[in-house]
Amino acid sequence: LILRTEEKIKALHPEYIIGSIGLFIVFENPRAIFRIQEIADSLFPYFIGGSLGWHDFLASTARLFRLDPNYRIPVKADPNIVINHIKESHDILVSALGPIGGVCIGGMYGVLYEPGNPASFEVSIIGYIKDVIAQLKRGLNGFWVAHPNFVRLGLALVSAWRRKEKDPTDRSLRQLVQILVNTPEEITALIEFIEG
Repeated sequence: LILRTEEKIKALHPEYIIGSIGLFIVFENPRAIFRIQEIADSLFPYFIGGSLGWHDFLASTARLFRLDPNYRIPVKADPNIVINHIKESHDILVSALGPIGGVCIGGMYGVLYEPGNPASFEVSIIGYIKDVIAQLKRGLNGFWVAHPNFVRLGLALVSAWRRKEKDPTDRSLRQLVQILVNTPEEITALIEFIEG
């Protein structure tokens, strides 16, 4: 299908280069998580990577376990849901896509801050930093963002993380946390989370 589409594009636009299409798959249910390699292989050479769509993933998991009285779905409103409940799925994503050079993208931190409210920003940014760092520690290449305001902050966090990976003595990430967070206790807790 993809090759035929590209051939039709090429026929209309001779300058088009066959092989320009890349597919990025969002794995949104438990069955897909355990078939990542099969999906990637079947979409070769167009497959470039994937992501865990954790909102739908949790809902789909709950549906599978709906008759199990011992199963409890994590509360979606929990700001630490990615840190506490999605780790194993991230590990599967990285172990399946890493060896084939696939891009591995994590989930989305969805707690937005109220514009002009410094206390709201601090609550939101603390959760965002923890979420981003947890996903980078797991070997993911990136993450989704819930709002455009998180893009530049996310790029700064990833850049500082990458510098720290190359040079463990680099203080960019620590300095960024100190700029973004005002409460000393929260700064200390975040630094411990990053270092841990």
